[in-house]
Amino acid sequence: MNDKQITRERMTGKKSIKVIHVHFMHNKKNYYFGSISAIFKVFTEKELDATIETLRHRLGGEGSKHVTSRACFIRSHLIRSSVLEED
Repeated sequence: MNDKQITRERMTGKKSIKVIHVHFMHNKKNYYFGSISAIFKVFTEKELDATIETLRHRLGGEGSKHVTSRACFIRSHLIRSSVLEED
């Protein structure tokens, strides 16, 4: 666990949740996943222009990015409130 994760947990009182944002260039569609393996359950290597091994290597830490000819991948974290709020 790194310093950013520890600080975030102290601020929110919750463990950080990883999110991987996938943005397709050709149709401007966005998808959000909780893991790299989940991406490959929905899309093929050909659709992504990337392999699972490449994404695991390139998206190792928070804020990591990888761009292919078809998609942009960004690893981040989900920001949640520590108290349920009414909309």
